[in-house]
Amino acid sequence: MLFLAKTGNRITRSPIYRIVTDYTEKFGIHNPKGHLHEKFTPHCLWVWFTTWLRRSGMSKDFIKELRGATRGEAMDIYDQISPDELKVAYMKHMPVLRIGPQ
Repeated sequence: MLFLAKTGNRITRSPIYRIVTDYTEKFGIHNPKGHLHEKFTPHCLWVWFTTWLRRSGMSKDFIKELRGATRGEAMDIYDQISPDELKVAYMKHMPVLRIGPQ
């Protein structure tokens, strides 16, 4: 368990959501009445955590363990890949095709 209450029991989602959104609102990075891209929630931290670890080269198995994921596809939906990052990886892993006049 990552977060414990004073009683030693697991903290539920509501207090964590409130703590994260209260502080991020004070820092000016969360607008509770704004559009989705103006909000910063525990879900945003989850996405950032997954993406950061993957980009730094950590094994998917280790990331899944840290996240407590039971299915590989659960991690994949939280792992955000930028178009530029995809292009670089594609060009790195695709063989050069020798098409055209030789």
